[in-house]
Amino acid sequence: MPRTKTLIAVVAAAVAVTLPASLAVADSAQAWPYSHHMTCSVDSSNPPEGGTVTIHCTGAHPDVTLAIFLHPKNYVLGTATTDHSGDATTTVSLPAGETGHHILLIHQPHGNSVSIPIDIGGVAMAGFSVKDSGGDSPTATNGAPVVGLGALGLALLLGGGFTFLAGRRRRNPA
Repeated sequence: MPRTKTLIAVVAAAVAVTLPASLAVADSAQAWPYSHHMTCSVDSSNPPEGGTVTIHCTGAHPDVTLAIFLHPKNYVLGTATTDHSGDATTTVSLPAGETGHHILLIHQPHGNSVSIPIDIGGVAMAGFSVKDSGGDSPTATNGAPVVGLGALGLALLLGGGFTFLAGRRRRNPA
């Protein structure tokens, strides 16, 4: 019986030390606060083939680089750097030979993105402005609260190990 009591004491000590430490580390590693919801607009949602588009964004994180892509072919069109108030304006050139419906994707670090549909060489659409919908957008965002899942996993792991060790029978030489 002393061995079982020692095992219980070791497991209890491990839980007492590991669980608060893991919660403290996970709590201090918070994801970037999503208080900046970027809004972007374009000067023309019907640019000519091989033409240019001027993009203006407001409400982004200050002093970050925005990446600008053309989907669905994943062309990298360029970047823009926001000022201290989170505003940026840039003009990008569209690839020659691309026509039809496309999406301009303006991505800021930490997962926030804005998608603007454009028709290259197509029918003009009324002035179009899109506001980032934060966590409800189809674009993946990071910073999910996983502390609870990590604590549950640790508790299940320790509980399973304790059950395994407690269920072993001692072999006594006869």
